[in-house]
Amino acid sequence: DQQDQLYRSNQVDRLDQEDQVDPSYRQSHCYREDQGGPDLPGTPGRPDFPGGPLAPVPFGPRGPSGPLGPIFPGGPLDPGVPGSPS
Repeated sequence: DQQDQLYRSNQVDRLDQEDQVDPSYRQSHCYREDQGGPDLPGTPGRPDFPGGPLAPVPFGPRGPSGPLGPIFPGGPLDPGVPGSPS
């Protein structure tokens, strides 16, 4: 129990001594957090897939009919059958 007490007081003394250490000494002798190396470059992405062929465009609705053409002149009149004398 006495030894335990001694050990504890020793610890306290040691802590006090550490506080008196020059901060610059402490900085140079303490482990500094390791700074990681540079980031590794990422792997290049996969190339874009080429698009498929375009779908054929469906035909649009049928347009309106054009105007009627000119009227053809009729042919010569057929001479009738000569009538019988009355």
